[in-house]
Amino acid sequence: NHLLPQSDTVYLSWIFTFLFHLVPSQLKSDKAKDALQYIQEIEKNSQLQRYNKIVLQQYKFIVAMHAQQLDLSADSIQALQKMRLNELQKEIFEVHQSYQLLLEGKPLRLARFLNQVPTYSKDKEGMNINIIIIQLLYLIREGKLYAFCDRSPGIQRYLHRYLKSSPNKRSTFFIQ
Repeated sequence: NHLLPQSDTVYLSWIFTFLFHLVPSQLKSDKAKDALQYIQEIEKNSQLQRYNKIVLQQYKFIVAMHAQQLDLSADSIQALQKMRLNELQKEIFEVHQSYQLLLEGKPLRLARFLNQVPTYSKDKEGMNINIIIIQLLYLIREGKLYAFCDRSPGIQRYLHRYLKSSPNKRSTFFIQ
């Protein structure tokens, strides 16, 4: 029971493109299971180039997290570890891997993690929000509630300075 016929390669490349672009829209519509099904169809029926394989694994990780399937997100992390990533892709990988470690209850070396993501730490509206969330989750998990509370004024300044007019309202509300 496949979504895609397995014959015409031109047709499959068009369908691949369509499904590939459907994944983020399914996530935004809170349909992680549908997005996961599209990803699995793409993996089964497509000859992906290296860049598309990397992006697909990143999507797979995010979809698995939304679907609360830690085993599938771990598979995605393992697949990404075997791939040759550029510097920005490595930083995204570090963020994803840190989320995975926190959710699995495995040790996370926070200082090492922060050193691994220098570019995205400067990105005030994008991945840096994830980096802040990971720091906060780490402090909660480690029981460092005083350190967590000490960060509150700084986070409020950050929200006011960088996220005041951000189109990414979910992140702003989550951090608040």
